[in-house]
Amino acid sequence: MNTKRNISRLLSIFFLVLTSVAAFPQVTIFGDSLSCEGETIRLFAMGPESYVDEGGVPIIGVGDLLCTDGSTVKPDDYASSGKTAMGVVFYVDTTGVHGWAASLRTPGGNGCIWNNKSNVTNLPDIDNYEEALADTCGMANTIAIKDYYGENFDDCPAVYRCYYYNHNTGQVGNVHYGWYLPAIGQLRKLYSVIHFINPSIAIAGGTQIPTNKNGMHAPWWLWSSTENSDINSWTVNDFGWVFYVQKNSNAASCRAVISF
Repeated sequence: MNTKRNISRLLSIFFLVLTSVAAFPQVTIFGDSLSCEGETIRLFAMGPESYVDEGGVPIIGVGDLLCTDGSTVKPDDYASSGKTAMGVVFYVDTTGVHGWAASLRTPGGNGCIWNNKSNVTNLPDIDNYEEALADTCGMANTIAIKDYYGENFDDCPAVYRCYYYNHNTGQVGNVHYGWYLPAIGQLRKLYSVIHFINPSIAIAGGTQIPTNKNGMHAPWWLWSSTENSDINSWTVNDFGWVFYVQKNSNAASCRAVISF
């Protein structure tokens, strides 16, 4: 046995040099309902999904401002960018450069019905909670509703206001700029990262999305384009809870979304 050689091995030291370290991702954990003592609750974890640059900073991240020229700007850089914001990014897909952004303002002001209690025949009725949350096809839903109503599209004000939302004026016009009423799955994602979104909306001079967590008005509902039945449509409230309510007798609000 070569004792000298074994001791030499034990004394060998290796150095690892780290040239860069990426910041820890910020992850939001939320539940889908309230629970009492002794009960169980499902928890979800969600963080900004995007590619990062050489410094570990997301190229496009949740909370970035989507501008009228199609570019995105970090909130801290917005004041000096010389750009005009039209929305706030709340989701980035696996490409790292595409996702969804919420409008800075509420189209048409607060409070409107979904529609006049008519069932949109070319839109699927979803009565299951999990299936509803899987619906992220807000634009497809909006187009289906628009086609169904035709010349009477304004009979569905929640969808109409978002479809004709003018981000240049913050009002409802007669030109479609790509905005739509989000599906309930999109709205749930929006509320899961609301603490990233509202500060950016404020930086851009918009109207923050109500949330019970920051002491704003409660109760509050946002309409989605996901239909439950001829009577009900899915909504999310200022706690981030998902449920359906009657379309023609509840004056909820709406927030337009655009895909980029």
